[in-house]
Amino acid sequence: MSQIAIPYQLRARLSQLEPSLDLNWERELRTVLAEVSPELKESIDFQILKPKKILWDREMDQYRYQAHHSVERLSQKFLNDRMRYYASTFGLSLKSWNCVVHFY
Repeated sequence: MSQIAIPYQLRARLSQLEPSLDLNWERELRTVLAEVSPELKESIDFQILKPKKILWDREMDQYRYQAHHSVERLSQKFLNDRMRYYASTFGLSLKSWNCVVHFY
């Protein structure tokens, strides 16, 4: 498989996809991919989507986010220190109550 260079603006747009934080991530992804060649889609899949744990499900005809979720992992994704603190504090509170939280 030969790698095709992904244009900077397209790479930046796809890099902003964060399925654990954005309910509309698949719609945005489909919009972007509708405008690119099959060869470029293959490069995007290999270079950007797979590392983000975004996979194509042929049977369901949709993209799926396969990452394991937890409040601790979610808190690490925030760039803002205050949001990271709040998420971390929330996670500690849940642990102290022995709660299990599932994100879908």
